This record gives sequence, C-alpha cells and structure tokens, in this order.
Amino acid sequence: MAAEAEPDLPWQLAAETLAAYGPSVGGYHLEGKAWALVHDPGTAAVVLQVLIVPRAQRRAGWGSRLLRALWLRHGNRPWRIPARVPEDLGAGFFAGLGFERSRLTQLEMVRSASSGVIDVAGPRPHRQPPP
Repeated sequence: MAAEAEPDLPWQLAAETLAAYGPSVGGYHLEGKAWALVHDPGTAAVVLQVLIVPRAQRRAGWGSRLLRALWLRHGNRPWRIPARVPEDLGAGFFAGLGFERSRLTQLEMVRSASSGVIDVAGPRPHRQPPP
C-alpha cells in the first residue's frame, strides 16, 4: 500500500499508522487491484479508513466495484470518510458514488523552516491565572 499511496499524506494515512489498526478494522481487496480498510463499530455509520487503487489500475472501476461490494457486505447503513483525507484526493470519485461533503472538514497547512524567523531566545513570561 505504501508504494501506491500519494506523496505527503497526513500521518494518519501513513502506512505505519494503518498497519497499527486493531481487529475492529477489516482489510479487503478486490482481485488484488483495489484495497480498503473499513471500520465497522456495529453502530450507525461504517467508516472508510482508506481506499487504495494502484496507479496502473486507476480509472478502470476497481475502486468503485470494491466499495459497492463492501456496501452489500455491511448492509444498508450510512458510510463516512474521516476529515483527515485531503480535500483534493478523490473528491470527484467519491461524489460520483453518492458521498456528500460533511460539515466537518480539515485545513492542512505547511510552513517551511525557511519561511520566517523562529524566536527561541528564551522562556516567555507566564501569565498568572485569575484568582
């Protein structure tokens, strides 16, 4: 999975993080051409933790077919994708399958070390808590 993942993903989607998921997360694949990690807590919503389709197999329907098979497996329940998935990653794909943007989103920001001065001159004055 790590070899096919997009570069610079949030740490929550890094291969090392995904490998540490426990038994409540099921791993699925479709003919070795699409993989998914799904958390089904047995409550209202099923959570799609990750969906990976190798670059050579993308836009051939493998991801869609795997998700449809998983929908059948998990019954008529709502699905959600956590806000840790970058907005530009698969938004059109998921919208085409009927997913709707949730009100909870994530803003990912980056600051390079060369973009400004970092003051490490010493301790800052502490505020006293109100009485």
